[in-house]
Amino acid sequence: MNPRSGASTGKKSMLAGFLLERLLERDDYAACWEGRRGATRARIVIPHRSLLSDTRVRAAFLRRGYSFESLANPMLLRVVDVGRDGEDCYVALEEIAGVLLDELLTIWSDAGVCMPYPLAARIGVELAQALSEFQRVYHPREGRRKLHGDLTPRGIVLTPNGNVQLVPPCLSDVVELARHEAGSLRLAYKAPEQLRNTWARPEIDERADVFALGVVLWELVAGRRVGNYRPTLKLLGAVAAAQPPRIESLRPDVPAALSRIIERCLRRSVQERPSGPDELASALTDAVPDMASNAELARAVQAVAAGGSV
Repeated sequence: MNPRSGASTGKKSMLAGFLLERLLERDDYAACWEGRRGATRARIVIPHRSLLSDTRVRAAFLRRGYSFESLANPMLLRVVDVGRDGEDCYVALEEIAGVLLDELLTIWSDAGVCMPYPLAARIGVELAQALSEFQRVYHPREGRRKLHGDLTPRGIVLTPNGNVQLVPPCLSDVVELARHEAGSLRLAYKAPEQLRNTWARPEIDERADVFALGVVLWELVAGRRVGNYRPTLKLLGAVAAAQPPRIESLRPDVPAALSRIIERCLRRSVQERPSGPDELASALTDAVPDMASNAELARAVQAVAAGGSV
C-alpha cells in the first residue's frame, strides 16, 4: 500500500516527512491534517487528488503556497513548507496558537445563546485590520488583485492575546478553478461578483473581502450560520436572491448602526459596500462605543482553549 495514499482520504500516513496524526477537517477541495516532522508541528493542507489531476489546479495551488512562504507577519499564520510528494501536493502551516473562529461560533451556537455584540464588533475590527495588513504585505503575480479571496471562519484564528491571525488562502485558486466540479459551504462567503467572474478580473477587488467579512459578522451577531440562507450557492452561478434576515429582526438589542454596517457589507452592488477593510474598521468603531476590549476577547479565547464554555 502506498504510504501516501491516505493523505487526502482520512487515513493516517506520511507525507514529505510529516507524520499525519489527526484529520482536522475535510471538504470538497482538500483535507487538513495535524502533523509533525521532527520537532515541528504543523497543519498540513492537501488538495484532493481528483482535483490535482488538473495541471492548472496543481500549478495554481503550489504557486499560491510559494507566494505565501516568504511572508512574515504576526497577523498571518506562517507557511513552513510547500511541496509535492508523489501524487500529492501540500502546504504546511505553523501550529495554531489559539482557536479558530469557527470553533467559537459553534460553541456559542451549541450553548443556545448569541455572542454579545460588543465582543462580535471587537472581532470584526481585529479581522478588518488583519485583512488590511494582508492586502498591504501580499504581492501577487502581475494581474492579480491584492485580496484574500477565500475568507471563512475556518481560516480565522483568535489568539490568546485577543488578536486575529489569518490563515493564508492557499486554496483560493483551487476553489476558483475547481468550482465547476465541486460545491462547498465556502461559497456561502463568496461575493456575488466572485461567482459571476474569474476573480482575477479587474472588477473583483478588496470589496469582495468586505462582503466575506460581512457574512462572518452576520454569523457572529445573529448566532446562526449564513449557509442556511444561501444554500443555492453550492451551484456555480446560482447566486441566491434571498439575503439573510436583517439583524434587527433577530436581535433587537443590537445597535441600529451596527446592523446597517453589516447590511452594507452584504450589498450585492459592489459600489454600495464599504470601500475596504480600513473603512469598515473605522465604521465599526464608531457604531459600537461599548465595544469589548482585546483583553475581554483574550479571556473568551483562553476559556475556549482551556476546554471551558462561553
